[in-house]
Amino acid sequence: MSGLDPCSFRTAFLAIVVGFVAAAGFAHPGRTASDGCHYCRTNCEKWNVEKDQRHCHNGGSESSASAAPDAATVACQRGSGTTWRGLVVAPECRCSPYDRDDYPYPQSVEPLIAERQGMRSPYDGTRFASLKESDIEHVVSISEAHDSGLCAAGAEIRRRFARDLDNLTLATPALNRYEKRGLDAAEWLPKLNRCWYAETIISVRQEYRLTIDQREADALEAVLAKCGSS
Repeated sequence: MSGLDPCSFRTAFLAIVVGFVAAAGFAHPGRTASDGCHYCRTNCEKWNVEKDQRHCHNGGSESSASAAPDAATVACQRGSGTTWRGLVVAPECRCSPYDRDDYPYPQSVEPLIAERQGMRSPYDGTRFASLKESDIEHVVSISEAHDSGLCAAGAEIRRRFARDLDNLTLATPALNRYEKRGLDAAEWLPKLNRCWYAETIISVRQEYRLTIDQREADALEAVLAKCGSS
């Protein structure tokens, strides 16, 4: 290192370290896709973007992202090109991994459900002496909604869906956990109140812009054909 001023070397080294630390302070974790873009999870305000908003680094752009979507997104965009009662008809598609913890809701919604609907299950008429006897049940199941479009939604929309009272009802634990589970209307229908059930599914899917597969649309249409005013 002959000819190099030690003071100059130390100054240059410190400048590099300070620059690295400063950059790290404004960075946020998360790998970027091949187009240089990803979804913001932390430190979003420093990048002037909303949480869960997609943005780009190092010259990446959303235009290049839209030009070359990932394979999962391409597969999920394939549909029949038709609509049914305002819903896009398309096969179920899991465009991102399903994690039940991404759809949290508090137990405190159960009394609110009972206040709106009474202490009984609309599925089979079971009456509950207390809420300890019932389960919170999603009319459009969480996994079904995930595979019908919420797989591409942000965290706030997923939370809102999970606790939306318009999609919540009471059911016996046996029915909720072992009978209906995550099935859709092509695979399971309640013994009672099928018109209400069909209309609720359509309303919830419209609210969250969820798709519907052809088999479920056909099953719901068959139910609604017997409902008079639908």
